[in-house]
Amino acid sequence: MKAPKMYKIAEKKVIKDDYAPTKDGKREIDPRPSFSVNADEFPDIKDWSVGKKYKMEIEAEMTGSSIGEWGEDKGKLTGTFRISGIMSDDNEFPSAMKMKK
Repeated sequence: MKAPKMYKIAEKKVIKDDYAPTKDGKREIDPRPSFSVNADEFPDIKDWSVGKKYKMEIEAEMTGSSIGEWGEDKGKLTGTFRISGIMSDDNEFPSAMKMKK
């Protein structure tokens, strides 16, 4: 069995923005996907600190996909996911996040 591959996503990306307050009409964004989870769903966060990085594993259902039609995303595939479970390095999925059968 292959070891899982970690895909790194750049923390900064420069995009064209006609409304950017710069002469070149560009601005910097953080393109990384983000999600929120509360401590009832994932108790591990009670002991975590903002700004630190943590290894987590998520279980997600793909709920859609699309091909960009304009701008920098034109022709690029985007997937939409619903998170159904989450765990950290040494803990199981919390019962509140386990998929119901």
